[in-house]
Amino acid sequence: MTKPFDLQEELCKKIAIEIRNRRLAGEILPDSKVLDLYPGLSERLVVHLDRLRQFELAMQRSSSLPLPACPENDHLGRSDGLPSSEVIDAILNDSSPSRMVEPPAWRELEGRPEPPLQSLLGNPEVVSEDESDFRVTFRQSSVSDSEGTMIPSNSGLALDENVSPTSRYCPTLRPPMPILHMLSDDQEFSMNYPLCGERFIIGRVNGNLLIPHDLSISSKHVEIQRRRKDQGFVWHLVDLKSTNGTFVSVHMATLRHNDMLLIGKERFRFLNLREETGLLHVTQSPGGDFWNFIGREVRIGRKSQGLNVCMNDPFVDPVHATFRYKNSKEWTVTDSNSLNGTWLRVRTSPIHDKFEFQIGEQRFRISIPSYLPTKPGFR
Repeated sequence: MTKPFDLQEELCKKIAIEIRNRRLAGEILPDSKVLDLYPGLSERLVVHLDRLRQFELAMQRSSSLPLPACPENDHLGRSDGLPSSEVIDAILNDSSPSRMVEPPAWRELEGRPEPPLQSLLGNPEVVSEDESDFRVTFRQSSVSDSEGTMIPSNSGLALDENVSPTSRYCPTLRPPMPILHMLSDDQEFSMNYPLCGERFIIGRVNGNLLIPHDLSISSKHVEIQRRRKDQGFVWHLVDLKSTNGTFVSVHMATLRHNDMLLIGKERFRFLNLREETGLLHVTQSPGGDFWNFIGREVRIGRKSQGLNVCMNDPFVDPVHATFRYKNSKEWTVTDSNSLNGTWLRVRTSPIHDKFEFQIGEQRFRISIPSYLPTKPGFR
């Protein structure tokens, strides 16, 4: 048979536990003061206080520890954190045994506020000595942390202006690890692949990363290579003789006869012949439309006035790129900060940070760490 809930007994237990914890913390809190605070519970509370006294004496005998602050001491300690008799009366007048007691309001003690007591019917937190020896605060990493040198506030040391700032941790015995980002179709998200080895192959059938649903990607299409240079490493993009080529995003590039460009969703071949210079549309067939350049500066875009070449392509900016004569064998193309970029087909290309390339209809970006390991064992 379940023992009926006794609210007065529960309150006395909670008060006694709070008194014990505060005395163990060194506070002087006499029994007489506690009984004065709760006259309505004095008969039951005195029994719990007597048990507490016996517990304290037994603890002293068994561990040879100093007795907790004596409750019979004439000097009254801090008791403002305990609930008042008005709070206890309100609890006793409430017939609901499941009521959670609201903490009493903070009181002023020597000009400083005392924290309120936890809910009397809640489980008090008791931390053992072993647990308290292992209390730590873990630092949360933040990418916004600036470089600097930290000096403890109580060390009395001043930061020498000649001391260099602290560097963010990075590997020093292994090569850096670039990240390959495979961009989503809307280029808002990416799947990330760490480049840990000397070779990383992307293809439709074979390789480290497979894209089987894009039929314009070759079986083994392109490779990212890590090469040693001086005391560090560099990375290169190498086309593996793919059918449809590998294109890299360019802001400005020098063009030569037969270079291939990707502008919007269309592909063009740059032709620089004795008789004429211009772009041959080769997306559909090798014999597509040819736009002849007139003059030494030619602007291309989508249906805008004053352009030399107009394209009906929704992925082309109104003013997309500008072609300029350099010499009889070379022209340059400069992207006009277009939304979708200007892309040049390459056989191989060095890779830099934020490098972008496209195979088939899939675009990628590569992030390269900026640090350069220089440890002797790394060379």
